Amino acid sequence: ENTVKLQSQSTYFWDSGAWHMAWNIAYAERIGTNGATVGQALTRERYWHQRGRAFLERGLQNIPNRFDLYFKLGWLHERKLTSDCAGNPACEKAEYARAAELFAIASEYPNAPAYVARDVARCLEKAGDLRAAYDYWVNKIWRGDRRIRNDLDRAIVAREIRRLEERLDIPPTSRLFPKAAAK
Repeated sequence: ENTVKLQSQSTYFWDSGAWHMAWNIAYAERIGTNGATVGQALTRERYWHQRGRAFLERGLQNIPNRFDLYFKLGWLHERKLTSDCAGNPACEKAEYARAAELFAIASEYPNAPAYVARDVARCLEKAGDLRAAYDYWVNKIWRGDRRIRNDLDRAIVAREIRRLEERLDIPPTSRLFPKAAAK
């Protein structure tokens, strides 16, 4: 808290503070129960996840013009807040959808790494929207401007498009990557 008061325009301090809250303190609260029940420990862990979320949101109010904190908040939704749903599919899908929204904002920045755009599509899929995930891979990443920078990026994107073409049972004539003919 004190550091971000002095350095409110540094994403590092917002990110680091949220990391300590949502990852380190939350984990310590879950495993170092000091006689607390499992339910009490999980409640304390979730409390710190929410503190980390709120901290990142405050960071975004101070620094809305960089991809970093949007990405970190999306990552928090994807990695921690989905686990707070305790197996509730609707809650998990909502958290993945929120993560996709945040990753999409982050991916718009020219200096965002290529993996940020891939996280959008992956979270759309985890949210249960396979068609939106496929469309994002094809239209925003493969055909769009979401920074396929090298052969490895191209291979990852092609693999994911092929996989979703199979899952969605897209007709061969509509596929970006038609199946090879059987010999």
